[in-house]
Amino acid sequence: MPEQIKTWNDLLGEAKQLSITESAYCSKCETCSGSCPKVNGMDLLPRYIMQLVKAGRMDEVFESKTLAGCLDCMTCNLVCHQGGDVKSIMGKLKQMAATRTETRQREPSEDDLKHMSPVRLLS
Repeated sequence: MPEQIKTWNDLLGEAKQLSITESAYCSKCETCSGSCPKVNGMDLLPRYIMQLVKAGRMDEVFESKTLAGCLDCMTCNLVCHQGGDVKSIMGKLKQMAATRTETRQREPSEDDLKHMSPVRLLS
């Protein structure tokens, strides 16, 4: 049987549930951030991402550089002394970001245009 395609609201619910569950265990020690090989490219640390999701402030999550910088290397999960699953939250948020991009049409910003290749601008 084919896998059912999840809607934006399904993914949002899963991400919120994960972040609520995970933040309940999170001691905010930032060990996950300190061990992340891409932390220097993040503008929001993982614990802040969880807090924003829990608060429903999704635009801030998707406008951050953190999701794009995540390597899915699972270092955050391995070092969490509380057994947190930061990688799963980031995975759900990446799915949501992809869904959001596919369903939300917008004009590229000045910053987007600066970073697009000439080939991309023609398509």
